[in-house]
Amino acid sequence: MKSILFKKKFFIVLIGSFAFIIFFVMIVKYFSKSNELVLIEESTDLNEKVEIKETSLDEIYEDKDGNYKNKDGKQIVFNGSPISQLFFSPSEKKVGFMENRDINDKNIPYDQTRILHIGNVQDKNFQEIFHGSFRMGGWEWFSENEVISNSGCGTECQVIYWTNLDSGEKSVLQYGVGYEWSPDKKIVFAYHYSGNYGVVVGNKKGEELFSFVREHKIFYSDSLSWKTKATWSPDSAKLALVIKKENAEKMELLIFDAQNNFKQIHKQDIDDGLDDYDLEWNVDGKSLLINKKEIKI
Repeated sequence: MKSILFKKKFFIVLIGSFAFIIFFVMIVKYFSKSNELVLIEESTDLNEKVEIKETSLDEIYEDKDGNYKNKDGKQIVFNGSPISQLFFSPSEKKVGFMENRDINDKNIPYDQTRILHIGNVQDKNFQEIFHGSFRMGGWEWFSENEVISNSGCGTECQVIYWTNLDSGEKSVLQYGVGYEWSPDKKIVFAYHYSGNYGVVVGNKKGEELFSFVREHKIFYSDSLSWKTKATWSPDSAKLALVIKKENAEKMELLIFDAQNNFKQIHKQDIDDGLDDYDLEWNVDGKSLLINKKEIKI
């Protein structure tokens, strides 16, 4: 009797195990097939494109390779060319992007391979705002109705292009490199390092307002001159500048009053031998931190 019961239990266990194995194999095959389908779909989608005007802006995302796609994985293009740097205005009522044309296409002029387009989110009626060559860098919203873009132009040469979207007014800023706008965005400084070292200040209209530069005694030999560093105070009223002293292998801190024709209001020597100088204003704008060391103004 026990032998019969044992055989029945063994048979049931055997059947159950066999059924589990079959079930497991089916599951593995199912997911393997699903993965193959996903890979095939993704591979297919990489070659599919859709015009930005024909897709919802809410569905656009940027993948890990910097390509813009819609929810179906299709690449977003403008007139057949890939886009980059898609940014919304502060109010999110406008949107802009860079059209990247083929630089190897001989039918496309050299200075028309990178084109900035701006349009309203609602009707997506995009207009060309600026065009340039492959040297064009980034662009950004300066305000709801203003944009700026930048381009390299050679050794220690960086150009900023400002455009008013309402009036169509444009200007070219060519003050130096490493532009840094004041917090109120009314003025900007740029660095000089090679022939002269220091900073030049101007406005968005391309008008130079102030310059503080010193000459290298021996061209490219002054290592300290390459450590020039500047920063605006939180209220945009003052400009702090750390720069190599004239006729001495030392660094000094200079403070200029931006509201009084950049009159120098502070000067002192600072510690030498540092690899870099980290400048940070306190919130009240009455003191400055240089590598975390407080200096009263």
